[in-house]
Amino acid sequence: MSAVTIAGALVLLAGLAIGISAALSAFGSGILADFGMHVGLAVVFLILGFVGLAMMRRWRGWRIWSGALAWGSIAMTILGLFASPEIAGATSMTTRIAVIACAVGILLAKRLEPSKPQ
Repeated sequence: MSAVTIAGALVLLAGLAIGISAALSAFGSGILADFGMHVGLAVVFLILGFVGLAMMRRWRGWRIWSGALAWGSIAMTILGLFASPEIAGATSMTTRIAVIACAVGILLAKRLEPSKPQ
């Protein structure tokens, strides 16, 4: 099993965890209470699920999708450091380091995967 398959499975599991937590919070607090948050979590769930499956199955364009996910995660995490104190205080430094470490792991796995000769 290659590193890309493992990374794709982890991305897919992260997407499933976000989807399950979004569903549980939607049913617990009422779907109309925080509709925008639930829609945002659903979009994140779909994106992570698609990228995870694309990486695992090596669909066409999986390198672009995984690179965009990894670099986007790094950029949003770093830009979040300069956000307002209310937004920046919502996530701990441990969470930010974990997100960046996962993104770097995806980039390394992508780099180690041999490309097919064209």
